[in-house]
Amino acid sequence: MNTSRRMYRVLKAIAWARKSDRLKRGQTTERRFFEAMSTGSKETMPSWLLSIRRATGEEDLDGVDAVVSTTDVGDLLVQIKSSEGGAAFFKDSEHWWPARHIVVVVVLPYDTHEEIIRKTRKLLGNLRQEILKGWK
Repeated sequence: MNTSRRMYRVLKAIAWARKSDRLKRGQTTERRFFEAMSTGSKETMPSWLLSIRRATGEEDLDGVDAVVSTTDVGDLLVQIKSSEGGAAFFKDSEHWWPARHIVVVVVLPYDTHEEIIRKTRKLLGNLRQEILKGWK
C-alpha cells in the first residue's frame, strides 16, 4: 500500500473517531437535558408549559431535539448543544431562522439540573414573549 493511501486511511479513521466522540457527547448532553427537565416541579416550571418531549426522527432531521407544548403559543422548539461553539455553528446553519420558534440551549458539562432548567426557562420565556408581542 502506498504512503498516500495509508495516510488517507489514517485521516479517515481520525475523522470517524472525532465524529463518534461528538455524537456521544451530543447524546450525553441531550440525556442530561431531559433528565433535568423531568426533575422540574410545578414550582420550577412556568404555568404556560404543558409538556416537553423528544423530537421525532423527522423533527430531528430538521434540527430539533425537543418540542415544548404551551398553553398559549403552540409548540416551541429546542436545539440542545454542548458548547457555545456548537450553538454558533447551528445558528449559522440552514436549520436556523428566527421565525421558526426555536431556542438553542447550551448544556455545559458542569451544569446542574437546576442550571439547565433555569437556562431553558429563560430562553423559552423570552421566545414566548416575542411571539406574544408579535400577535398584538
